[in-house]
Amino acid sequence: MLRFRRAKRITTGLNLAPLVDVILLLLIFFMLSSSFIQPNIKLNLPEGRNRETDRQQDIVVTVDRTGRIFINLDEVSLEAFGPALAGRLTETGQEAITFRGDREIVYDLVIKVVDRAKRAGAKTINFAHGVELE
Repeated sequence: MLRFRRAKRITTGLNLAPLVDVILLLLIFFMLSSSFIQPNIKLNLPEGRNRETDRQQDIVVTVDRTGRIFINLDEVSLEAFGPALAGRLTETGQEAITFRGDREIVYDLVIKVVDRAKRAGAKTINFAHGVELE
């Protein structure tokens, strides 16, 4: 009787590194995509007698396409802009303003308004802009 020799099989272990990578990616995906629900505690809070009725409003400086300057909704001239803004800043106690300007205004006017706003006491000037979607 003939005996055939079989080649010895080398049994390799299962490589778990790719499996662990996939499981970790799935775990991260589900953690980030799930909504985190914060505990909701219902309270019946007592009411106080003194309520803060004077809510501070942002100071918005607007320049339209014709060059007219507005502080919130009040129109002012370029010459009266500095003192009017300084008065608003001191009465509200704010140090920041928001600048809104039409895209067609002259760059020189923007520099003049920002310079006078800094001299009037505005420490921070935020530029409002729109988001353009293509």
